[in-house]
Amino acid sequence: MSKIRTRAGAVLAGATLIAGALAPVPATFAAPDTPTHLSPQASGCTIVDVQAQKFTGFPGEYQLAYDGQNIYTTFANGRQPVLTAGIGVYQPGPGAAQNTHTGAAQAFQSTILMPVTDYMPRGSDTVQGKQIMAPYGIASDFAGKLWVTNTMQNSLTVLDISGTTPKQVFPKMDGGISISHPREVRLDGKGGHAFVSHLGGVTVLDSGTFSFMKAFEFTYEGKPDPAMNMFVDSMDSKLYVPLLYSGEVKVIDTKSLEVVQTLKLPKQVEGAQLRPSDVVVDHNTSKIFISAQGEMDRATGVSKGNSGVLVYDLKSMEYQETLSAGPQTLPLALDENGYLLYAGDFADGTIRVIDTRFNRVVKVVKAGQSGVNDLIYTDRGVFATVRDVTAQNTVSYATIDPATGEYLPAATGEPKGENGAQVPFNSGGIVEIHAQATETAGSCEVTEVTPTLSNKTQLPQGVKVDTSEALRTPAPTQSPDPTQSPAPSASATPTVTATPTKTADDAKVDKPEANQSPDKAKEDSKAESKTDAKEETKSEAQKESKSLAKTGANGIVIGLGVAALSLAVGIILVVRRRKL
Repeated sequence: MSKIRTRAGAVLAGATLIAGALAPVPATFAAPDTPTHLSPQASGCTIVDVQAQKFTGFPGEYQLAYDGQNIYTTFANGRQPVLTAGIGVYQPGPGAAQNTHTGAAQAFQSTILMPVTDYMPRGSDTVQGKQIMAPYGIASDFAGKLWVTNTMQNSLTVLDISGTTPKQVFPKMDGGISISHPREVRLDGKGGHAFVSHLGGVTVLDSGTFSFMKAFEFTYEGKPDPAMNMFVDSMDSKLYVPLLYSGEVKVIDTKSLEVVQTLKLPKQVEGAQLRPSDVVVDHNTSKIFISAQGEMDRATGVSKGNSGVLVYDLKSMEYQETLSAGPQTLPLALDENGYLLYAGDFADGTIRVIDTRFNRVVKVVKAGQSGVNDLIYTDRGVFATVRDVTAQNTVSYATIDPATGEYLPAATGEPKGENGAQVPFNSGGIVEIHAQATETAGSCEVTEVTPTLSNKTQLPQGVKVDTSEALRTPAPTQSPDPTQSPAPSASATPTVTATPTKTADDAKVDKPEANQSPDKAKEDSKAESKTDAKEETKSEAQKESKSLAKTGANGIVIGLGVAALSLAVGIILVVRRRKL
Protein backbone atom coordinates (compact mmCIF):
# COMPACT_ATOMS: atom_id res chain seq x y z
CA MET A 1 0.00 0.00 0.00
CA SER A 2 1.35 3.42 -0.89
CA LYS A 3 2.21 5.92 1.79
CA ILE A 4 -0.17 8.81 2.17
CA ARG A 5 0.97 11.79 4.17
CA THR A 6 -2.10 13.71 5.11
CA ARG A 7 -2.75 16.17 7.83
CA ALA A 8 -5.05 13.73 9.45
CA GLY A 9 -2.91 11.34 11.37
CA ALA A 10 -2.10 7.76 10.87
CA VAL A 11 -3.67 4.32 10.55
CA LEU A 12 -6.06 2.45 8.39
CA ALA A 13 -9.66 1.37 8.16
CA GLY A 14 -12.00 4.14 7.18
CA ALA A 15 -15.26 5.39 8.57
CA THR A 16 -18.07 6.88 6.57
CA LEU A 17 -21.12 8.96 7.25
CA ILE A 18 -23.69 8.92 4.47
CA ALA A 19 -27.15 10.41 4.63
CA GLY A 20 -27.02 10.63 8.40
CA ALA A 21 -25.88 7.04 9.00
CA LEU A 22 -22.42 6.14 10.22
CA ALA A 23 -20.80 2.87 9.25
CA PRO A 24 -17.22 1.63 8.90
CA VAL A 25 -15.90 1.37 5.38
CA PRO A 26 -12.47 0.01 4.39
CA ALA A 27 -10.18 2.74 3.12
CA THR A 28 -8.72 2.30 -0.34
CA PHE A 29 -5.81 4.42 -1.51
CA ALA A 30 -4.77 4.79 -5.10
CA ALA A 31 -1.80 7.17 -4.87
CA PRO A 32 1.27 5.66 -6.55
CA ASP A 33 4.54 5.10 -4.72
CA THR A 34 6.37 6.89 -7.53
CA PRO A 35 5.11 9.93 -9.45
CA THR A 36 3.39 9.15 -12.73
CA HIS A 37 4.23 12.26 -14.71
CA LEU A 38 7.12 14.07 -13.01
CA SER A 39 10.72 12.94 -12.75
CA PRO A 40 12.98 13.95 -9.86
CA GLN A 41 15.74 14.97 -12.26
CA ALA A 42 13.71 16.78 -14.94
CA SER A 43 14.72 20.32 -15.85
CA GLY A 44 11.90 21.44 -18.10
CA CYS A 45 8.77 23.39 -17.27
CA THR A 46 5.99 21.87 -15.20
CA ILE A 47 2.54 22.22 -16.71
CA VAL A 48 -0.34 21.58 -14.30
CA ASP A 49 -3.79 20.90 -15.70
CA VAL A 50 -6.30 21.71 -12.96
CA GLN A 51 -9.98 20.87 -12.75
CA ALA A 52 -11.64 22.55 -9.78
CA GLN A 53 -15.13 23.14 -8.50
CA LYS A 54 -16.47 25.20 -5.64
CA PHE A 55 -19.66 24.42 -3.79
CA THR A 56 -21.57 25.89 -0.89
CA GLY A 57 -20.14 25.17 2.53
CA PHE A 58 -21.35 26.17 5.98
CA PRO A 59 -21.37 29.52 7.78
CA GLY A 60 -17.90 29.96 9.30
CA GLU A 61 -15.74 27.31 7.58
CA TYR A 62 -12.60 26.23 9.46
CA GLN A 63 -10.64 23.00 9.14
CA LEU A 64 -10.68 19.70 7.26
CA ALA A 65 -10.01 16.03 7.98
CA TYR A 66 -10.10 12.85 5.90
CA ASP A 67 -10.62 9.24 7.00
CA GLY A 68 -10.11 7.37 3.74
CA GLN A 69 -13.75 7.73 2.72
CA ASN A 70 -15.17 11.10 3.78
CA ILE A 71 -14.05 14.69 4.07
CA TYR A 72 -15.04 16.37 7.35
CA THR A 73 -15.21 20.14 7.72
CA THR A 74 -15.69 22.03 10.97
CA PHE A 75 -17.69 25.25 11.05
CA ALA A 76 -18.66 27.80 13.69
CA ASN A 77 -20.48 31.01 12.91
CA GLY A 78 -19.39 34.19 14.67
CA ARG A 79 -18.39 34.93 18.22
CA GLN A 80 -19.85 33.71 21.49
CA PRO A 81 -22.45 32.62 22.13
CA VAL A 82 -21.91 30.20 19.24
CA LEU A 83 -25.39 29.29 18.03
CA THR A 84 -24.53 27.70 14.68
CA ALA A 85 -21.75 25.10 14.46
CA GLY A 86 -20.99 21.48 13.65
CA ILE A 87 -19.11 19.11 11.37
CA GLY A 88 -20.11 18.75 7.73
CA VAL A 89 -19.61 15.35 6.10
CA TYR A 90 -18.82 15.12 2.40
CA GLN A 91 -18.04 12.04 0.33
CA PRO A 92 -15.92 12.95 -2.71
CA GLY A 93 -15.99 10.99 -5.92
CA PRO A 94 -13.11 8.90 -7.28
CA GLY A 95 -11.86 11.63 -9.60
CA ALA A 96 -12.42 15.01 -11.16
CA ALA A 97 -16.04 15.90 -11.95
CA GLN A 98 -17.24 12.50 -10.71
CA ASN A 99 -18.56 13.41 -7.29
CA THR A 100 -21.16 11.11 -5.81
CA HIS A 101 -23.51 13.57 -4.14
CA THR A 102 -26.77 12.53 -2.52
CA GLY A 103 -29.58 14.80 -3.60
CA ALA A 104 -29.86 17.03 -6.63
CA ALA A 105 -28.99 20.25 -4.82
CA GLN A 106 -26.81 18.98 -1.98
CA ALA A 107 -23.09 18.25 -1.88
CA PHE A 108 -22.82 17.25 1.78
CA GLN A 109 -24.30 14.02 3.10
CA SER A 110 -24.92 15.01 6.71
CA THR A 111 -24.00 17.29 9.59
CA ILE A 112 -22.75 16.14 12.99
CA LEU A 113 -24.47 18.27 15.61
CA MET A 114 -22.17 18.94 18.57
CA PRO A 115 -23.22 18.90 22.27
CA VAL A 116 -24.61 22.08 23.84
CA THR A 117 -23.32 23.78 27.00
CA ASP A 118 -24.18 26.77 29.19
CA TYR A 119 -23.01 30.25 28.19
CA MET A 120 -21.66 32.94 30.49
CA PRO A 121 -20.99 36.30 28.83
CA ARG A 122 -17.84 38.20 29.62
CA GLY A 123 -17.89 39.81 33.03
CA SER A 124 -20.79 37.72 34.27
CA ASP A 125 -20.83 34.86 36.76
CA THR A 126 -24.32 33.69 35.84
CA VAL A 127 -25.50 31.48 33.02
CA GLN A 128 -27.23 33.49 30.30
CA GLY A 129 -28.37 30.97 27.78
CA LYS A 130 -26.86 28.17 25.80
CA GLN A 131 -24.21 27.73 23.13
CA ILE A 132 -22.73 24.94 21.03
CA MET A 133 -19.45 23.21 21.87
CA ALA A 134 -18.16 24.55 18.59
CA PRO A 135 -15.53 22.50 16.71
CA TYR A 136 -12.51 24.13 15.07
CA GLY A 137 -9.53 21.77 14.74
CA ILE A 138 -10.28 18.21 13.64
CA ALA A 139 -8.42 14.93 13.00
CA SER A 140 -9.41 11.39 12.08
CA ASP A 141 -7.67 8.29 13.44
CA PHE A 142 -8.83 6.33 10.36
CA ALA A 143 -10.50 3.86 12.74
CA GLY A 144 -13.88 5.45 13.35
CA LYS A 145 -12.99 8.31 15.69
CA LEU A 146 -12.82 12.06 15.19
CA TRP A 147 -10.76 14.27 17.49
CA VAL A 148 -12.07 17.84 17.74
CA THR A 149 -10.82 20.96 19.50
CA ASN A 150 -13.55 23.09 21.10
CA THR A 151 -11.54 26.30 21.03
CA MET A 152 -14.03 28.65 22.66
CA GLN A 153 -14.64 26.18 25.50
CA ASN A 154 -10.92 25.40 25.96
CA SER A 155 -11.56 21.68 25.60
CA LEU A 156 -11.13 18.61 23.45
CA THR A 157 -13.80 16.14 22.31
CA VAL A 158 -13.41 12.68 20.78
CA LEU A 159 -16.34 11.25 18.81
CA ASP A 160 -16.93 7.64 17.85
CA ILE A 161 -18.60 7.71 14.42
CA SER A 162 -18.42 3.99 13.69
CA GLY A 163 -22.13 3.41 14.37
CA THR A 164 -25.37 4.95 13.17
CA THR A 165 -25.13 7.78 15.74
CA PRO A 166 -21.96 9.68 16.65
CA LYS A 167 -21.03 9.21 20.32
CA GLN A 168 -18.90 11.30 22.62
CA VAL A 169 -16.28 8.97 24.14
CA PHE A 170 -14.00 11.67 25.54
CA PRO A 171 -14.05 13.55 27.83
CA LYS A 172 -15.54 11.49 30.60
CA MET A 173 -14.93 14.45 32.88
CA ASP A 174 -13.57 12.85 36.06
CA GLY A 175 -10.12 14.40 35.84
CA GLY A 176 -8.63 17.55 34.41
CA ILE A 177 -6.17 18.87 31.85
CA SER A 178 -5.69 22.56 31.21
CA ILE A 179 -5.88 23.44 27.50
CA SER A 180 -5.89 27.15 26.77
CA HIS A 181 -7.66 27.95 23.51
CA PRO A 182 -6.76 24.70 21.69
CA ARG A 183 -6.21 25.08 17.98
CA GLU A 184 -5.32 21.84 16.23
CA VAL A 185 -5.01 18.18 17.07
CA ARG A 186 -2.60 15.87 15.28
CA LEU A 187 -2.45 12.08 15.68
CA ASP A 188 0.70 10.00 15.54
CA GLY A 189 -0.40 6.44 14.82
CA LYS A 190 3.15 5.15 15.04
CA GLY A 191 3.81 6.54 18.50
CA GLY A 192 0.27 6.44 19.86
CA HIS A 193 0.20 10.16 20.67
CA ALA A 194 -2.33 12.94 20.22
CA PHE A 195 -0.77 16.40 20.03
CA VAL A 196 -2.94 19.44 20.76
CA SER A 197 -1.57 22.87 19.84
CA HIS A 198 -2.91 25.78 21.83
CA LEU A 199 -2.22 29.25 23.15
CA GLY A 200 1.19 28.95 24.75
CA GLY A 201 2.16 25.38 23.99
CA VAL A 202 1.41 21.78 23.04
CA THR A 203 -0.32 19.17 25.20
CA VAL A 204 0.37 15.47 24.56
CA LEU A 205 -2.18 12.73 25.26
CA ASP A 206 -2.12 8.97 24.85
CA SER A 207 -4.34 8.44 21.81
CA GLY A 208 -5.52 5.06 23.09
CA THR A 209 -6.42 5.89 26.67
CA PHE A 210 -6.83 9.68 26.37
CA SER A 211 -4.53 10.05 29.38
CA PHE A 212 -2.20 13.02 29.81
CA MET A 213 1.45 12.44 28.91
CA LYS A 214 3.25 15.77 28.76
CA ALA A 215 2.83 19.52 28.30
CA PHE A 216 5.15 21.97 26.56
CA GLU A 217 5.01 25.70 27.29
CA PHE A 218 6.25 28.28 24.80
CA THR A 219 6.33 32.01 25.47
CA TYR A 220 7.49 35.17 23.76
CA GLU A 221 8.29 38.35 25.68
CA GLY A 222 6.63 36.87 28.75
CA LYS A 223 3.35 36.06 26.99
CA PRO A 224 1.95 32.73 25.73
CA ASP A 225 3.18 32.07 22.19
CA PRO A 226 0.42 30.49 20.06
CA ALA A 227 1.35 27.09 18.64
CA MET A 228 -0.04 26.90 15.12
CA ASN A 229 -0.58 24.10 12.54
CA MET A 230 1.67 21.17 13.38
CA PHE A 231 3.16 18.38 11.29
CA VAL A 232 3.74 14.83 12.51
CA ASP A 233 6.64 13.23 10.65
CA SER A 234 6.19 9.59 11.58
CA MET A 235 9.09 8.51 9.38
CA ASP A 236 11.63 10.43 11.49
CA SER A 237 9.58 10.50 14.72
CA LYS A 238 9.44 14.30 14.81
CA LEU A 239 6.74 16.89 15.52
CA TYR A 240 7.14 20.34 13.94
CA VAL A 241 5.45 23.22 15.76
CA PRO A 242 5.39 26.78 14.29
CA LEU A 243 5.13 29.54 16.91
CA LEU A 244 3.26 32.65 15.82
CA TYR A 245 4.90 35.42 17.85
CA SER A 246 8.52 34.33 18.18
CA GLY A 247 8.84 33.34 14.52
CA GLU A 248 10.28 29.95 15.38
CA VAL A 249 9.59 26.28 14.67
CA LYS A 250 10.10 23.86 17.56
CA VAL A 251 11.13 20.32 16.61
CA ILE A 252 10.02 17.70 19.16
CA ASP A 253 11.21 14.09 19.25
CA THR A 254 7.98 12.07 19.45
CA LYS A 255 9.74 9.16 21.18
CA SER A 256 11.45 11.04 24.01
CA LEU A 257 8.93 13.92 23.96
CA GLU A 258 11.75 16.45 24.18
CA VAL A 259 12.46 19.58 22.15
CA VAL A 260 15.51 18.65 20.10
CA GLN A 261 15.86 21.72 17.87
CA THR A 262 14.58 25.25 17.35
CA LEU A 263 14.51 26.79 13.89
CA LYS A 264 14.79 30.57 14.12
CA LEU A 265 13.23 31.66 10.85
CA PRO A 266 14.78 34.55 8.88
CA LYS A 267 12.82 37.63 7.79
CA GLN A 268 12.88 39.31 4.41
CA VAL A 269 11.67 42.58 5.94
CA GLU A 270 13.21 43.18 9.35
CA GLY A 271 10.61 45.68 10.55
CA ALA A 272 7.62 43.40 9.92
CA GLN A 273 6.47 40.33 11.81
CA LEU A 274 6.90 36.85 10.34
CA ARG A 275 4.07 34.78 11.91
CA PRO A 276 4.81 31.21 10.80
CA SER A 277 1.58 29.24 10.66
CA ASP A 278 1.89 25.87 8.92
CA VAL A 279 4.57 23.31 8.06
CA VAL A 280 5.00 20.16 5.97
CA VAL A 281 7.95 17.77 5.58
CA ASP A 282 8.77 16.36 2.14
CA HIS A 283 11.04 13.30 2.24
CA ASN A 284 11.03 12.92 -1.56
CA THR A 285 12.86 16.22 -2.00
CA SER A 286 14.34 16.27 1.53
CA LYS A 287 12.83 19.66 2.29
CA ILE A 288 10.77 21.38 4.96
CA PHE A 289 8.20 23.94 3.83
CA ILE A 290 6.94 26.54 6.35
CA SER A 291 4.23 29.09 5.62
CA ALA A 292 4.44 32.61 7.03
CA GLN A 293 1.58 35.09 7.09
CA GLY A 294 3.85 38.08 7.48
CA GLU A 295 2.34 41.28 8.77
CA MET A 296 -0.65 43.06 7.30
CA ASP A 297 -1.39 46.76 7.66
CA ARG A 298 -4.80 46.71 9.34
CA ALA A 299 -5.79 50.12 8.03
CA THR A 300 -4.99 49.49 4.36
CA GLY A 301 -5.08 45.69 4.12
CA VAL A 302 -1.68 45.77 2.43
CA SER A 303 1.11 43.42 3.41
CA LYS A 304 4.12 44.91 5.19
CA GLY A 305 6.17 41.91 4.10
CA ASN A 306 7.48 38.49 5.18
CA SER A 307 4.59 36.48 3.75
CA GLY A 308 5.52 33.37 1.79
CA VAL A 309 6.84 29.82 2.04
CA LEU A 310 10.21 29.29 3.70
CA VAL A 311 12.25 26.32 2.47
CA TYR A 312 14.68 24.37 4.67
CA ASP A 313 16.95 21.44 3.88
CA LEU A 314 15.65 18.45 5.86
CA LYS A 315 19.07 16.87 6.38
CA SER A 316 21.15 19.92 7.31
CA MET A 317 18.18 21.88 8.74
CA GLU A 318 19.57 24.96 7.00
CA TYR A 319 17.50 27.72 5.42
CA GLN A 320 17.43 27.76 1.61
CA GLU A 321 15.02 30.45 0.38
CA THR A 322 11.60 32.08 0.75
CA LEU A 323 9.03 31.65 -2.03
CA SER A 324 6.48 34.34 -2.78
CA ALA A 325 3.02 32.81 -2.40
CA GLY A 326 0.65 35.73 -1.81
CA PRO A 327 0.25 38.58 0.69
CA GLN A 328 -0.79 36.37 3.62
CA THR A 329 0.21 32.73 3.15
CA LEU A 330 -1.56 30.43 5.58
CA PRO A 331 -2.39 26.70 5.01
CA LEU A 332 -0.18 24.15 3.25
CA ALA A 333 -0.94 20.72 1.75
CA LEU A 334 1.60 18.38 0.19
CA ASP A 335 1.23 15.88 -2.63
CA GLU A 336 4.58 14.29 -1.83
CA ASN A 337 4.57 11.64 -4.55
CA GLY A 338 3.44 14.16 -7.14
CA TYR A 339 6.07 16.78 -6.21
CA LEU A 340 3.38 19.42 -5.71
CA LEU A 341 2.85 21.74 -2.75
CA TYR A 342 -0.37 23.72 -2.31
CA ALA A 343 -0.15 27.06 -0.47
CA GLY A 344 -3.35 28.96 0.38
CA ASP A 345 -3.57 32.69 1.00
CA PHE A 346 -5.96 34.21 3.50
CA ALA A 347 -5.85 37.72 2.06
CA ASP A 348 -6.33 37.23 -1.69
CA GLY A 349 -8.14 33.86 -1.77
CA THR A 350 -5.63 32.13 -4.04
CA ILE A 351 -4.04 28.69 -3.85
CA ARG A 352 -0.59 28.51 -5.40
CA VAL A 353 0.63 25.18 -6.75
CA ILE A 354 4.39 24.81 -6.29
CA ASP A 355 6.76 22.32 -7.93
CA THR A 356 8.72 21.07 -4.90
CA ARG A 357 11.68 19.89 -6.99
CA PHE A 358 12.55 23.41 -8.12
CA ASN A 359 10.66 25.54 -5.56
CA ARG A 360 8.67 27.15 -8.35
CA VAL A 361 5.04 28.31 -8.57
CA VAL A 362 3.49 26.55 -11.58
CA LYS A 363 -0.24 27.28 -11.22
CA VAL A 364 -2.64 29.60 -9.36
CA VAL A 365 -6.17 28.56 -8.36
CA LYS A 366 -8.48 31.49 -7.58
CA ALA A 367 -10.46 29.82 -4.80
CA GLY A 368 -12.24 32.98 -3.62
CA GLN A 369 -11.87 36.69 -2.99
CA SER A 370 -10.24 36.03 0.37
CA GLY A 371 -10.10 33.63 3.29
CA VAL A 372 -8.45 30.34 2.26
CA ASN A 373 -8.50 28.87 5.75
CA ASP A 374 -7.39 25.25 5.38
CA LEU A 375 -6.05 22.76 2.85
CA ILE A 376 -5.85 18.97 2.84
CA TYR A 377 -4.35 16.55 0.33
CA THR A 378 -6.05 13.17 -0.14
CA ASP A 379 -6.02 10.37 -2.68
CA ARG A 380 -9.29 11.85 -3.98
CA GLY A 381 -8.03 15.34 -4.59
CA VAL A 382 -7.04 18.49 -2.74
CA PHE A 383 -9.69 20.26 -0.68
CA ALA A 384 -9.81 23.78 0.71
CA THR A 385 -12.12 25.72 3.01
CA VAL A 386 -12.82 29.30 1.97
CA ARG A 387 -14.38 31.82 4.33
CA ASP A 388 -15.56 34.41 1.85
CA VAL A 389 -19.23 34.43 0.92
CA THR A 390 -20.10 31.63 -1.48
CA ALA A 391 -23.88 31.67 -0.94
CA GLN A 392 -26.19 34.16 0.79
CA ASN A 393 -29.34 33.57 2.82
CA THR A 394 -28.67 29.88 3.29
CA VAL A 395 -30.80 27.66 5.52
CA SER A 396 -29.04 26.05 8.49
CA TYR A 397 -29.98 22.82 10.25
CA ALA A 398 -27.20 23.23 12.82
CA THR A 399 -28.54 26.20 14.80
CA ILE A 400 -29.82 26.16 18.39
CA ASP A 401 -32.35 28.23 20.29
CA PRO A 402 -30.14 30.33 22.60
CA ALA A 403 -32.66 30.07 25.44
CA THR A 404 -33.34 26.34 25.45
CA GLY A 405 -30.27 24.93 23.68
CA GLU A 406 -32.49 22.82 21.43
CA TYR A 407 -31.55 22.47 17.76
CA LEU A 408 -34.03 24.22 15.50
CA PRO A 409 -35.75 22.33 12.63
CA ALA A 410 -34.37 25.01 10.29
CA ALA A 411 -32.98 28.52 10.65
CA THR A 412 -32.30 31.36 8.24
CA GLY A 413 -30.31 33.49 10.67
CA GLU A 414 -29.26 34.24 14.25
CA PRO A 415 -30.49 36.91 16.70
CA LYS A 416 -27.15 38.72 16.75
CA GLY A 417 -28.12 42.00 15.13
CA GLU A 418 -29.03 45.27 16.82
CA ASN A 419 -31.64 44.71 19.54
CA GLY A 420 -31.58 41.00 18.81
CA ALA A 421 -32.47 41.33 15.14
CA GLN A 422 -32.00 38.27 12.95
CA VAL A 423 -28.80 38.24 10.89
CA PRO A 424 -29.09 36.05 7.75
CA PHE A 425 -26.58 33.27 7.15
CA ASN A 426 -23.83 33.64 4.57
CA SER A 427 -22.05 30.40 3.76
CA GLY A 428 -18.39 29.87 3.02
CA GLY A 429 -17.20 27.43 0.40
CA ILE A 430 -15.41 24.17 -0.23
CA VAL A 431 -13.07 23.96 -3.22
CA GLU A 432 -12.20 20.57 -4.68
CA ILE A 433 -9.06 20.45 -6.87
CA HIS A 434 -7.79 17.70 -9.17
CA ALA A 435 -4.37 18.37 -10.70
CA GLN A 436 -2.44 16.53 -13.40
CA ALA A 437 1.17 17.57 -13.93
CA THR A 438 3.29 17.04 -17.03
CA GLU A 439 6.61 18.41 -18.24
CA THR A 440 7.38 20.32 -21.40
CA ALA A 441 10.27 22.17 -22.97
CA GLY A 442 7.96 25.04 -23.83
CA SER A 443 6.93 28.19 -22.00
CA CYS A 444 7.02 28.29 -18.18
CA GLU A 445 4.21 30.83 -18.00
CA VAL A 446 2.12 30.55 -14.82
CA THR A 447 -1.61 30.62 -15.51
CA GLU A 448 -4.60 31.07 -13.20
CA VAL A 449 -7.74 28.94 -13.07
CA THR A 450 -11.07 29.75 -11.43
CA PRO A 451 -13.14 26.83 -10.06
CA THR A 452 -16.54 26.23 -11.59
CA LEU A 453 -19.32 27.10 -9.15
CA SER A 454 -21.60 24.22 -8.27
CA ASN A 455 -25.33 24.80 -7.99
CA LYS A 456 -25.48 22.51 -4.96
CA THR A 457 -26.40 25.07 -2.31
CA GLN A 458 -28.61 23.10 0.07
CA LEU A 459 -27.09 22.19 3.44
CA PRO A 460 -27.91 18.79 4.95
CA GLN A 461 -29.93 17.74 7.99
CA GLY A 462 -28.02 16.89 11.15
CA VAL A 463 -27.39 13.99 13.52
CA LYS A 464 -26.96 14.81 17.21
CA VAL A 465 -23.97 13.52 19.13
CA ASP A 466 -24.96 11.01 21.81
CA THR A 467 -23.42 12.19 25.10
CA SER A 468 -24.94 9.49 27.32
CA GLU A 469 -21.55 7.81 27.81
CA ALA A 470 -20.06 10.98 29.32
CA LEU A 471 -20.18 11.05 33.14
CA ARG A 472 -21.34 14.65 33.09
CA THR A 473 -21.78 17.47 30.63
CA PRO A 474 -19.08 20.10 30.14
CA ALA A 475 -18.91 22.91 32.64
CA PRO A 476 -20.19 26.38 31.64
CA THR A 477 -17.68 28.59 29.90
CA GLN A 478 -17.20 32.15 31.09
CA SER A 479 -15.71 34.67 28.70
CA PRO A 480 -12.78 36.63 30.19
CA ASP A 481 -12.85 40.36 30.81
CA PRO A 482 -10.10 41.98 28.71
CA THR A 483 -10.03 45.04 31.00
CA GLN A 484 -8.72 42.98 33.92
CA SER A 485 -5.02 42.30 34.41
CA PRO A 486 -4.24 38.65 33.73
CA ALA A 487 -3.24 36.49 36.63
CA PRO A 488 -0.45 33.93 36.31
CA SER A 489 -1.80 30.77 34.73
CA ALA A 490 -0.69 27.20 34.35
CA SER A 491 -2.15 27.29 30.89
CA ALA A 492 -0.40 24.12 29.86
CA THR A 493 -0.26 22.57 33.30
CA PRO A 494 -2.46 19.52 33.81
CA THR A 495 -4.20 18.87 37.08
CA VAL A 496 -2.96 15.31 37.04
CA THR A 497 0.43 14.48 38.54
CA ALA A 498 2.88 15.64 35.89
CA THR A 499 5.32 18.45 35.32
CA PRO A 500 4.90 20.60 32.20
CA THR A 501 7.99 20.97 30.06
CA LYS A 502 9.55 24.36 29.38
CA THR A 503 12.39 25.20 27.07
CA ALA A 504 15.34 27.08 28.51
CA ASP A 505 14.21 30.44 27.14
CA ASP A 506 10.61 30.12 28.28
CA ALA A 507 9.25 32.41 30.97
CA LYS A 508 6.10 32.06 33.09
CA VAL A 509 2.92 31.95 31.04
CA ASP A 510 0.20 34.48 31.73
CA LYS A 511 -3.42 34.07 30.76
CA PRO A 512 -4.36 35.84 27.53
CA GLU A 513 -6.59 38.83 27.99
CA ALA A 514 -9.05 38.64 25.16
CA ASN A 515 -11.52 35.92 24.25
CA GLN A 516 -11.50 35.81 20.47
CA SER A 517 -12.98 33.22 18.22
CA PRO A 518 -10.43 30.73 16.90
CA ASP A 519 -10.50 31.30 13.18
CA LYS A 520 -7.72 29.50 11.51
CA ALA A 521 -7.11 32.72 9.87
CA LYS A 522 -8.44 35.09 12.42
CA GLU A 523 -10.92 37.60 11.36
CA ASP A 524 -14.63 37.37 12.10
CA SER A 525 -16.01 40.02 9.77
CA LYS A 526 -15.38 40.53 6.09
CA ALA A 527 -13.88 43.91 6.83
CA GLU A 528 -11.35 42.28 9.09
CA SER A 529 -10.53 39.46 6.71
CA LYS A 530 -7.70 41.45 5.17
CA THR A 531 -5.95 41.93 8.50
CA ASP A 532 -3.42 39.74 10.23
CA ALA A 533 -4.77 36.22 10.36
CA LYS A 534 -4.26 34.28 13.53
CA GLU A 535 -2.93 36.81 15.93
CA GLU A 536 -3.65 37.09 19.65
CA THR A 537 -4.74 40.36 21.16
CA LYS A 538 -1.91 41.65 23.32
CA SER A 539 -2.43 43.11 26.81
CA GLU A 540 -3.74 46.64 27.31
CA ALA A 541 -0.47 47.49 28.99
CA GLN A 542 1.37 46.77 25.78
CA LYS A 543 -1.17 48.79 23.76
CA GLU A 544 -0.61 46.58 20.75
CA SER A 545 -3.29 46.02 18.18
CA LYS A 546 -2.87 42.42 17.18
CA SER A 547 -5.61 39.96 16.56
CA LEU A 548 -5.20 36.25 16.08
CA ALA A 549 -8.58 35.38 14.91
CA LYS A 550 -9.62 32.41 16.73
CA THR A 551 -6.46 31.69 18.57
CA GLY A 552 -6.77 34.06 21.44
CA ALA A 553 -8.94 33.33 24.41
CA ASN A 554 -8.61 33.32 28.12
CA GLY A 555 -7.29 30.01 29.31
CA ILE A 556 -10.04 28.35 31.25
CA VAL A 557 -9.29 25.02 32.81
CA ILE A 558 -11.81 22.51 31.61
CA GLY A 559 -11.89 19.16 33.29
CA LEU A 560 -10.98 16.50 30.83
CA GLY A 561 -10.41 13.03 32.10
CA VAL A 562 -8.93 9.65 31.54
CA ALA A 563 -11.22 7.22 29.78
CA ALA A 564 -10.28 3.57 29.61
CA LEU A 565 -11.15 3.22 25.96
CA SER A 566 -8.84 1.76 23.38
CA LEU A 567 -8.87 3.11 19.84
CA ALA A 568 -9.43 0.50 17.14
CA VAL A 569 -6.07 0.37 15.41
CA GLY A 570 -5.55 -0.78 11.87
CA ILE A 571 -2.49 -0.85 9.70
CA ILE A 572 -0.37 2.17 10.53
CA LEU A 573 0.33 4.52 7.67
CA VAL A 574 3.25 6.89 7.54
CA VAL A 575 1.52 10.21 8.09
CA ARG A 576 2.73 13.45 6.88
CA ARG A 577 1.00 15.31 9.62
CA ARG A 578 -1.48 16.55 7.70
CA LYS A 579 -4.11 17.56 8.50
CA LEU A 580 -5.15 16.80 10.49
